[in-house]
Amino acid sequence: MGPVSVSAVRALLSDAFLAVVIKDGIDIRHVTHLGRRVTATQRTALEARSGGACEICGSRYLLDIDHNEGWTLTHDTRLDDLSWFCWHCHATKTRHNLRVQGPIGARWFIDRKTGQRWHPPPDEPREPPPDAGGAGDSAEPAQPELFTLAD
Repeated sequence: MGPVSVSAVRALLSDAFLAVVIKDGIDIRHVTHLGRRVTATQRTALEARSGGACEICGSRYLLDIDHNEGWTLTHDTRLDDLSWFCWHCHATKTRHNLRVQGPIGARWFIDRKTGQRWHPPPDEPREPPPDAGGAGDSAEPAQPELFTLAD
């Protein structure tokens, strides 16, 4: 097999779905760097893993990429220590000193003090703060194209 023309790909796309097989790719689980911000590769993997939604509640509003254990404790950025949270779940995790537990797609918070599953108080606010403008990683994820087709 070799290169595939754009017209052939478009013909396939109109009929069904396109499966992409990548040979000699990188294993994103082993990409670690010492900076605080995620790499483009890690961000793409997070997008694919979470579908661009909060990994706790499923919201797509004002998302943050956050270190589960806290970058100040680990001083590295690994995919298995990152989660995408909406503004509310991120603030809740930080405010109440919670940790993330559970498999991808079915996560919850654990209280670090008691070790018990955390449940929000009934009066916990759900509205975003008035100044929540979505700068940086706080905005709806702006994901680059995963691949482009050229004629």
